[in-house]
Amino acid sequence: MFKKIFKCFLKPQLSGEAFDAYFHRLPEKIQVRWKKKNQFIVGTISDGKEVYYTQGKGADDFVNMVNDAVYTMHEIPKEYYGIISQCRAYNPNKAEKERLGLKNVKSSSFSIEKALISA
Repeated sequence: MFKKIFKCFLKPQLSGEAFDAYFHRLPEKIQVRWKKKNQFIVGTISDGKEVYYTQGKGADDFVNMVNDAVYTMHEIPKEYYGIISQCRAYNPNKAEKERLGLKNVKSSSFSIEKALISA
């Protein structure tokens, strides 16, 4: 009984090797096309094999949701999701991120290469 209780409250030990394997499962490059619709930024993500969609409120939320969608589509296990999400493998450059926040820019697109990081 105590094992079940501990399992509910303690996170499993995360493996650096598994992190690297899951990180390398992610595509090397993605293409993001977006447009503003009311208070949301709505985007189409292409990873060279599949196309999927996401949305966010504001530039930061949209970038987080792009990463979330890519991790979900590439079946990153929940226990590794948090640490890989913190790495933000797909982060647009400064100019592209600023365009997301500009009120007068209604749509655009950009490519993002996966960041080179490891555990």
